[in-house]
Amino acid sequence: MKQTILITAYAVNPYKGSEDGTGWNISREIAKTYKTIIITRKNNRPEIERYMEKHQNLIHQNMEFKYHDLPSWAMFWKKKIGPRGYVLYFYLWQLLMPLFILRNKLEFDLCHNLNFHSDSTPHFLWVFGKPTIWGPIGHHPKMPFDYIKHYGNKIVIIDRKYALVKWIMRSLDPFFYLSKWKTDRIIAINSSIKSTLRLKDSKVEVIAAVAAEIPNLKLKQNNVFNVLSVGRFTPMKGFDITILAFSKFIKAVPENKRENVKLTLVGSGECTSYLNGLIEKHQIGGYVNIISWVDKKEMDAIYNDADVFLFPSHEGAGMVVPEAMSYGLPVICFDNVGPGELLKDAGVKIPYTNYNKSINQFYLELFDIYTNTAKRVELSKKAIETFKSNYTWTTKGHKVKAIIADLLIEKTSIAVFHPSAELYGADRVLVNALKAIPKNINKKVYLFRGGPLTSLIKSEVENVEIIIKTDMPVIYRKIFTPFGIIKLVSQWIQFLFFLRKENKKHHFKSAYVNTFSCALVLPLLAVLRIKRFVHVHEIIDNPKLIGALTAWIAQLFSNKIVCVSNAVLLGLKKYVKHIDIKGVVIHNGISPIEGIQKKKSETFNFYLFGRIKPEKGQWFLIEALSTIAKEKLKNTKFILMGGIVDGQENVLAELEGKIRTYGLENNVEIRDFVPNIAEAMSDADVCLIPSLMKDPFPTTVLEAMSAAKPVITTNHGGAKEAVLDQETGFLINPN
Repeated sequence: MKQTILITAYAVNPYKGSEDGTGWNISREIAKTYKTIIITRKNNRPEIERYMEKHQNLIHQNMEFKYHDLPSWAMFWKKKIGPRGYVLYFYLWQLLMPLFILRNKLEFDLCHNLNFHSDSTPHFLWVFGKPTIWGPIGHHPKMPFDYIKHYGNKIVIIDRKYALVKWIMRSLDPFFYLSKWKTDRIIAINSSIKSTLRLKDSKVEVIAAVAAEIPNLKLKQNNVFNVLSVGRFTPMKGFDITILAFSKFIKAVPENKRENVKLTLVGSGECTSYLNGLIEKHQIGGYVNIISWVDKKEMDAIYNDADVFLFPSHEGAGMVVPEAMSYGLPVICFDNVGPGELLKDAGVKIPYTNYNKSINQFYLELFDIYTNTAKRVELSKKAIETFKSNYTWTTKGHKVKAIIADLLIEKTSIAVFHPSAELYGADRVLVNALKAIPKNINKKVYLFRGGPLTSLIKSEVENVEIIIKTDMPVIYRKIFTPFGIIKLVSQWIQFLFFLRKENKKHHFKSAYVNTFSCALVLPLLAVLRIKRFVHVHEIIDNPKLIGALTAWIAQLFSNKIVCVSNAVLLGLKKYVKHIDIKGVVIHNGISPIEGIQKKKSETFNFYLFGRIKPEKGQWFLIEALSTIAKEKLKNTKFILMGGIVDGQENVLAELEGKIRTYGLENNVEIRDFVPNIAEAMSDADVCLIPSLMKDPFPTTVLEAMSAAKPVITTNHGGAKEAVLDQETGFLINPN
C-alpha cells in the first residue's frame, strides 16, 4: 500500500510559475511515487481542474485536492489592509490548518508545508507528531546600502523595516520556535537560511526553490546581440545597474555595429518611471526594448532570441536564473546567496564592492562575452548542463522524495535505564529483554555504573550503545539521609536536561525502565512525552514509604507496568488498588543451562546461588543445618555461591563466624560470584533458594530446572509460581 503524503501549498497553479508553479510541480513530482493529499486555497481550484481535465495522466490519480479558506470577513480585511493583510491571512490560514485536517479526517504518513517561501511565518503541521518537512523557505537579505541609496531614503527605510519586521516575527513568535524545533527537515532555498534561522546542518537541505521544464531550443533567426533581463521593476532587482552597465557597453561597441545590439527588459513595477528616466538620461532609448509582463508561453520566443542574461539582482532567490540557463544563456549576476548560488560555476559572478565599480564590472564582463565568441559558447554549454543536473522539476522532485524516503524509514530508538552492571537476575533479564527488541531499533542503554554487564550486552545485543551515567537518579537505601535526598533531587533535575538533549539527538519512541530503582526517571520521560514501560522486579514490603512512592510513580507516569510475577503485581496492588489496569505479568525467562552429567562423587552437593545477605537465606540455612545431627550431614556439601554488596565486607565475616560457631566448616563452603554458573550447576544435586524476603521471581529456580536439578525453595514471592510442590521441587512454608 502506498504511503500518503499530506502537502499544504498556499499557491498551486499549473499554468503559472514562481510560487504557484512550485506548488504544482513539486506536488506532482511527489505524486509520481506517493499518494498525495494537497491542501490549497479555493481560488486555485478552477485552474487545477481545468488542467487535469485537459491533460489526462495516471499521476493525477495520486493527487487528491482539498480546498481550505478562511471566512469571507477575513478575505475582506486581507484586501482592506493591503500587503500586511496578506501576511496575516497566510498566518491564520496555516494556524487553522490542523482543524481543517481533523474535520476532514485526513490520514497521512508524512506532512509537507510546501509554500510560501516565508522564513518568518510558522506552520502548524507539527501538532500531528508525524514526520514533517518545511519548505523550501527563504528570505531576501538586506539590500546593500550603497546599491539602493540613490533610490532615496524611503526605499532604504522600507528595506530595513522589512528586515526588522521579519526578525521580530522570527524572534518573538513562540510558534516559530516550535516549528523549527518540531520539524524534522527544513528545505532552504539558499545557504543563508542556516545562520538566519540558527539551524543545525543536519536539519537543513539546501534545494533551490526554482526549477523549469527543459525548453524547446531554437536557432536565432537574426544576428542581433540581445542582452536580456527579466523581473519586476523594483529596487531589489537591480535594473538600474543593468541599464547603466548596458549604457557603458553600447558606447564601447563600434558605432557601425551598434544597430545590431539591443537590451530587452521584460517586466513592470514601481520603478518603471525611474528606469525610463535613466534610459532617457543616458540616451540609449533606441537600443532598449521594454516589454510589459507577458504570458509564460510567450517567454519561450524571448529567451530563444537572447544571447546573454544580465541579472544584477540582490534577492535571495532569482527564479529566472535557472530559466535563462535552460536556454543556454550565459548569465552575469552578483556573487550572492540568491542568483550567485543558483548560477554555481556556469556563468559570471560579480563580487560586491561599491556601486560604480560594480556597474563597470558588469559592463566589462558583458563586453567580454560580446567579443569572445568562444567564451560565450563555453558558458552556454555549462549553463545547459548545470540546469539539467540541478533545476529540472524531475531533478528537484528526486531530491525532495529522497528526504521523504529518509524520514519514512523506521529509525526508532529506545532508551533503556538500569541501575546495576553485575550479572545477577535483573541484569540477565535486561540482556534477554534487549535481545528481544528488533535489531533495526537503536538501543541506548543508560547504566548507573560500569561492570561485567556492559561486556555481556555488547557481545549479545546488536545495534546497542551503552552510556554510563553515575548521576542517574537511582533509589537505594543509603540515599535516604538529608544530604542524600538533596543530592538525589539535584541529580533528578539535572537528568531532565540530559534526557532532553539525548531525546533531541535520538528521537526516542519509547523507554524501558528496568527495576523500580530507576522509577524517578519515569516522570522525566513523561515530560518529554516518550512512551514508558517499567519492568518491576521488586516486592517492597518495607519500607512502606518507598513501596508506596514507587508504586504511585509507576501508576501515574508509565504506559505499561510489566511485573515479573503475580506476586509482584499483588505487592503493587497493596499500595495502588487499580494498578493492575496498567499491569501485565510476564515471567522472567533465561538462556537455558544444559545439564552436564555430574562426575561420580561420594559427596551430595546442595548449591545456594545468590548475593550474600541475610534476606537471601544463608543465615537461615545455617540455622537449619545446626539442628541436624553431624552424622546425617556426612558426605554432604552446602556451597553458598555469590558476592557481597560493596562496602558490606563485615556481612561475609559475620556469616563465616556463624558457620564456625556451629562447627559446619566441613559442610559449608562460601565461593565468590561467577558470571557463568553452568559448571557449578552441573556439580549440584539440589538447588536451594531459602529466601526470607519475598523473591519476586528468582531466575535461579529456572536455571536449576533447565539443568534438571530439583529445587527446594520458600513458598512465597514468585518462586511458588515456578515450582510444582512435590513434582518439580519442594516448597517450604516461610518462617
